[in-house]
Amino acid sequence: MPGKIHKRHRPKKKKATPQKRAAQPADGAATQCINSRNLNAYWEPVTRRCLDRTTGREAAG
Repeated sequence: MPGKIHKRHRPKKKKATPQKRAAQPADGAATQCINSRNLNAYWEPVTRRCLDRTTGREAAG
Protein backbone atom coordinates (compact mmCIF):
# COMPACT_ATOMS: atom_id res chain seq x y z
CA MET A 1 0.00 0.00 0.00
CA PRO A 2 2.39 2.71 -1.06
CA GLY A 3 1.14 6.25 -0.54
CA LYS A 4 -0.74 5.57 2.66
CA ILE A 5 0.80 6.77 5.89
CA HIS A 6 0.19 4.71 8.98
CA LYS A 7 -1.80 6.45 11.69
CA ARG A 8 1.18 6.31 14.04
CA HIS A 9 3.36 8.34 11.65
CA ARG A 10 0.89 11.08 10.77
CA PRO A 11 1.39 14.48 12.40
CA LYS A 12 -1.01 14.98 15.28
CA LYS A 13 -3.78 17.50 14.87
CA LYS A 14 -3.51 20.40 17.25
CA LYS A 15 -6.50 20.91 19.48
CA ALA A 16 -7.99 24.36 19.64
CA THR A 17 -7.03 25.85 22.97
CA PRO A 18 -9.73 27.89 24.66
CA GLN A 19 -8.78 31.49 25.26
CA LYS A 20 -8.37 32.41 28.88
CA ARG A 21 -10.70 35.12 30.07
CA ALA A 22 -9.94 37.67 32.70
CA ALA A 23 -11.18 36.76 36.14
CA GLN A 24 -14.79 37.81 36.47
CA PRO A 25 -16.48 38.64 39.75
CA ALA A 26 -19.17 36.32 41.03
CA ASP A 27 -22.68 36.75 39.62
CA GLY A 28 -23.93 38.26 42.85
CA ALA A 29 -21.11 40.81 43.09
CA ALA A 30 -23.26 43.63 41.68
CA THR A 31 -26.07 42.85 44.11
CA GLN A 32 -23.66 42.70 47.04
CA CYS A 33 -22.18 46.03 46.02
CA ILE A 34 -25.55 47.73 45.68
CA ASN A 35 -26.75 46.33 49.02
CA SER A 36 -23.48 47.10 50.78
CA ARG A 37 -23.45 49.00 54.07
CA ASN A 38 -20.92 51.33 52.47
CA LEU A 39 -23.06 54.22 51.24
CA ASN A 40 -20.29 55.38 48.92
CA ALA A 41 -20.09 52.05 47.08
CA TYR A 42 -21.46 51.84 43.55
CA TRP A 43 -21.36 49.23 40.80
CA GLU A 44 -19.37 50.13 37.68
CA PRO A 45 -20.92 48.01 34.87
CA VAL A 46 -18.16 48.59 32.30
CA THR A 47 -15.32 47.35 34.51
CA ARG A 48 -17.63 45.09 36.57
CA ARG A 49 -16.21 46.36 39.84
CA CYS A 50 -17.58 47.82 43.03
CA LEU A 51 -16.04 51.27 43.48
CA ASP A 52 -16.04 53.88 46.22
CA ARG A 53 -17.43 57.26 45.10
CA THR A 54 -15.10 59.26 47.31
CA THR A 55 -11.80 57.59 46.38
CA GLY A 56 -12.53 55.87 43.08
CA ARG A 57 -10.86 52.74 44.42
CA GLU A 58 -12.42 49.32 44.76
CA ALA A 59 -14.79 49.15 47.69
CA ALA A 60 -14.39 46.18 49.99
CA GLY A 61 -17.62 44.20 49.45
